[in-house]
Amino acid sequence: MFIRTDHSNYVATFPDMYRYLVMDVEAHKTIEQLGTGALLIYRTEKVFREVLWWFYLCSLGRSCILPTADRFCRLDPKDRYSTHAHCHRFDQSIVNVLLSNIWLTDGKSYTAKEDFFLIRRYVTHTYTVNVCKKTNT
Repeated sequence: MFIRTDHSNYVATFPDMYRYLVMDVEAHKTIEQLGTGALLIYRTEKVFREVLWWFYLCSLGRSCILPTADRFCRLDPKDRYSTHAHCHRFDQSIVNVLLSNIWLTDGKSYTAKEDFFLIRRYVTHTYTVNVCKKTNT
């Protein structure tokens, strides 16, 4: 995982997900949530059993992967680590929970040591959808 977010995993993970995945809530208030826009995953038995399998199982249940549809976080600018932002980051939340559970919150075990690329978010194109009119033939 390579993308820093500047907020904890706790603030952007909706509490209902904890019914399905074990998580040390207090520990997650101190761990930065990492973005999942770019991942490099090695296919090992441990990663399959403890990350991919649980990710798959969670994705089968709407109440696990989508405990709320509110994805826009209302981060407290003074406390981006322990005040919940009333949102959920879906795949980003589950991946961060599972990886930190394996490596006991030691983010250095599953993150890149240095930033080697930059993601700039901006609108590149705007498209208008054309809808064909139904004709009777």
